[in-house]
Amino acid sequence: MHVELVTSGGLTGRGVGSVKVDGTLATIDNRVTTELTAAEEAQLHRLPIIRKARPHAPKPDAVQFVLTIDGERWVWSDISAPAECRRWAEALLAIRDRALDQPSSSM
Repeated sequence: MHVELVTSGGLTGRGVGSVKVDGTLATIDNRVTTELTAAEEAQLHRLPIIRKARPHAPKPDAVQFVLTIDGERWVWSDISAPAECRRWAEALLAIRDRALDQPSSSM
């Protein structure tokens, strides 16, 4: 499984972090690599398939999320997050939080 979540924007303009999962390894903010726990790997495989989302209109100070799963891409903001996308972001940002041992202040 190849999954990447990249965020940008928000009050600081830097988003809330990024996570790239390739197999059982996760790269956090392009600087830290960690192995997924068995629970994290199982959770990613149980997450819902994402339906095509309507294009979102940019909002001032909103955090923009770009999720790519095996080459397919979805874009949304923290203001207009479809439920399936929110679940993926929360799961991936939880991996980030564990690897960095700090909360990401996500959605």
